[in-house]
Amino acid sequence: MPIVREPDGLALSSRNAYLGAEERKAATVLYRALDAARSELAAGVRDALQLQRVLHRTLSVESQARVDYAEIVDAESFEPVVRVSKPFVHSARRVSSGKRD
Repeated sequence: MPIVREPDGLALSSRNAYLGAEERKAATVLYRALDAARSELAAGVRDALQLQRVLHRTLSVESQARVDYAEIVDAESFEPVVRVSKPFVHSARRVSSGKRD
């Protein structure tokens, strides 16, 4: 099931409804990182480590956000992959501003 998103890319959720303007802006970094990795994939990049670097580079520009992890994993086994050759998912956990953990 696809994630329903606000126009700024933030996932539509009851928790995100409590975010202030600055927290909300910081939280959109996850969507921006996923979009950057998706663009690289569309451009032909299949090396999972390169895609993961794109994720981390994009996530690192937002000083207010904290990400526990961000990985490229197999869509069925959820095991990390080296090369993207079949369906995969971006696995990430918690982007927070530190205010509500």
